[in-house]
Formats: sequence, C-alpha cells, structure tokens
Amino acid sequence: MLPLILFILMTAVIVILLEWRERQRKKTSQKTSDNQEKPTQDPNCCGMHLVCEKMPPVTDHIVYYDDEELDSLKDIPASEFTEEQVKMIEEVYSTLSEDDLIGWTQSLAMRHISLPAHIYDEALIILREKRKSA
Repeated sequence: MLPLILFILMTAVIVILLEWRERQRKKTSQKTSDNQEKPTQDPNCCGMHLVCEKMPPVTDHIVYYDDEELDSLKDIPASEFTEEQVKMIEEVYSTLSEDDLIGWTQSLAMRHISLPAHIYDEALIILREKRKSA
C-alpha cells in the first residue's frame, strides 16, 4: 500500500513540475513574440511594418501631397482627433492614388502625424495587396 501512495505522490509531483515548466516556456515565448511585434522607434517609420519593410522608401525628405494643413495635427494621438480633424485627413486620403499611398504614409510619419485607425487599416489593406501584386 505504501509503494502505491508513494507512486501516486511522485506522479503528482512530476505532473505539477511539468505543468509549471510548460507555463514558464509559454510566458518566455510570449514575451519574445511581444518584443518582436513592437515597432522600431524610427522617426521616419510609417507604422505599416507589414508592408513598408518590403517596399523601398519613396524619399528621405518630406513630400507634401497637397496636405500642408495636416501639419496642425503634429504629435496629436489619433485617438484624440476631433471629428473635424478626422474629416481633414479623410479628405486628403480620398484624393490619393494607390501609388501615392506609401509615400504619403511615410511623409506623415516623418511629420509625426498619426492616422485614425479606420484609415490606417484601410491603407494597410491596400498596401498589402499592392505588395502581393508587385
């Protein structure tokens, strides 16, 4: 009877240790993947890492796309834009050709102007498609 109890206790201890080890491994791998997903803090980064790393920079200086009025949005987080400010960005965005999109996002990044989430997501989809077809 004593050997059976010892066997059960040893098995329980082994299972607990294996479970603990697995959780530690998952935490480590999650931290590693979180670190890899964080964007670099390059001041010229447009934030569209999934697509722009595969596309060459359009230019190393700021190019305006008839959007000088967007400079008033410099350093304002997109979540704090007013409805009027969002409409200002939407107006410029709606006039761009697909070929100008990557240059425009790079220009905005160089000017420290954020894109509202819905425009960012839409632009990212377009740029992904453009990259696939290239």
